[in-house]
Amino acid sequence: MAEEASEASGAGDASNSKAIVSSEEDKVRPLSEEVDDAEDDEDLEETLYERFIGLGEMFPESVRSRFFSLLSFSAASTKSLYTFTRAATFASFTSALILFMPVAFELERAQLEDMQKKQMLLGPAAGLGPMPPGGPLPKGLVGGPPLPPK
Repeated sequence: MAEEASEASGAGDASNSKAIVSSEEDKVRPLSEEVDDAEDDEDLEETLYERFIGLGEMFPESVRSRFFSLLSFSAASTKSLYTFTRAATFASFTSALILFMPVAFELERAQLEDMQKKQMLLGPAAGLGPMPPGGPLPKGLVGGPPLPPK
């Protein structure tokens, strides 16, 4: 009896192994079937718009409306910020131009007047820099070593 039970259990193991093999064979499909599936996918031509609409239908209406509200708010905020930044930049640069440019022009004119006064007091050579040793040469004489006496 024990032998029959062991044989029965052995026979049962064999039938179990066949069942496992047969179930694995069912999972394995030939490559040609997979190629056919890929061709079927290529036949379905969807536009990007249709896919987008299909994705939109996945989510509940409340999620879609909140997302749309958030997107609208972001766009409006960005537009408002851009408009405000443009106006503020224009106002600051024109104010600076009106307020500071006259001051800069007056400072430049004052420096020019000071330079003219200095030139009138010290003469035309005042702006040339340091004098050569021995002072300036009289007009008509060219610099160089002294000539030997005759």
